[in-house]
Amino acid sequence: MNQGKKLIRNTVFTLWGVAAFYVGWNRLNAAVLDEDSSPSLRTAMTLGLRPMVHPERPPSIDLATVRDFTHVSAYGRLKVEIVGGQDYRVSVVQEPGQELKYRAWRDNDSLRVAAEGDNEGPPLATLHIEVPTLKEITVNVSQISVQGLKAPALELVSYNGGSASLLQNQIDYLHVVSYQPLDVRMDDATFAAGTIKANGDVRIRRTE
Repeated sequence: MNQGKKLIRNTVFTLWGVAAFYVGWNRLNAAVLDEDSSPSLRTAMTLGLRPMVHPERPPSIDLATVRDFTHVSAYGRLKVEIVGGQDYRVSVVQEPGQELKYRAWRDNDSLRVAAEGDNEGPPLATLHIEVPTLKEITVNVSQISVQGLKAPALELVSYNGGSASLLQNQIDYLHVVSYQPLDVRMDDATFAAGTIKANGDVRIRRTE
């Protein structure tokens, strides 16, 4: 092989190596980006073709001022209490001797509350919600109660299982879904109010 062909061959191999390194570097950067990354990192190129941009983290809100939501989502070591009322009142009450950090924000019509830390262990605080009506409740907590709520239709979705108490509700169509064993206690008033459907690992029994 003459000197000219060797030069061309080596140049091609070098370009291939640089391209492979560039693609691998961008994949590595894309893998470690999260919502808290700086703007410059969030726009790192993926495969050299287009920027990878994450949505901005929604701002936190003051629970005392939140109104007009139809969906509730809660995560972490929280006990969730939902009570039907004339107005909106939301608070987090810490268990004695505990101090649970959490974040609350709005996502369109949804109120979302997430406790920091892992989800193992008994509740460290109670998320208390008074609300005129709801359409959906989605929880990853071990305990939830819904009392005195009026709604044409309500979907209760549990990802953590545990226990649920449904008392004195007037819900025309109630749909309960759980991806882990969920023990649901329900009184006669809630049973008689409308149609009840359950999917997943749900056990419904009447209160004594």
